Amino acid sequence: MSSGDIDDTLAPEGVLEDLRLRNQAFNQYLIEAFACVPIRTFFIPYGAGISADGDRVYISYDVQTTMNGVDCGSALVRHETVEWGLRKFCGIGIDYLSDPSGHRIANRCEADHVNALLGSEEGWELYTEILDLQILIDERTEFEDRPIPQDLAMYPYTDAMREKLVSAMSNARSMEEWNKNPGGRIDTEEYDDKMDKREVNYREGTTDTRCGLCTMFMPPHGCSAVKGVIFPQDLCDLFERVEDVSQDEVRSDAGTE
Repeated sequence: MSSGDIDDTLAPEGVLEDLRLRNQAFNQYLIEAFACVPIRTFFIPYGAGISADGDRVYISYDVQTTMNGVDCGSALVRHETVEWGLRKFCGIGIDYLSDPSGHRIANRCEADHVNALLGSEEGWELYTEILDLQILIDERTEFEDRPIPQDLAMYPYTDAMREKLVSAMSNARSMEEWNKNPGGRIDTEEYDDKMDKREVNYREGTTDTRCGLCTMFMPPHGCSAVKGVIFPQDLCDLFERVEDVSQDEVRSDAGTE
């Protein structure tokens, strides 16, 4: 459901489960990502979205997700994180506009969760009836003066929409809200003391230089110095190599990612 053109088509049952069984990194990401508490203080043109690094999920502040007294916002979290994870780990849905498969697998996960939350196989029908109208309104709403998160993933949007989003990110409301936003999944003093990925130039690493070989890496997807989900194959400017890692271990470990 969520992002884009209101394609509510569901992928066949079992597709996501099979992909999770065959891709350990993808499965681990979803285990952690499904616990993400969505941020609801920004405007998201397609109703919901995710940060470019897959670490934060945004639900537009004007989207109401309560159905029959049950908050179904966690279903949007599942949709966004599945869609992002399929692109990152499985190469599915990379060309968002021409390949709907990732979106439809995410729809299936979202629908199964909605039905479980509402305790009915008809839950998805009620959910889409309420959500789709809100998404359509948000798709057509001007947002030049609304708060847009700085790290919003751009893959669901057209080139023209991306230009407008980037421009809106620098407006006063966007900057004010971004500066208030703690981000991430863990709201603790220890977490707040860590650095943002933007500050440390978090990026894709190499076989020889990457987070999985760093003294600060905390398996499976953590770091003692940087906030958020950290992937072993990525890298930042704080990198400190673990001294006792052999070249054979470097090559072997890299091959498992």
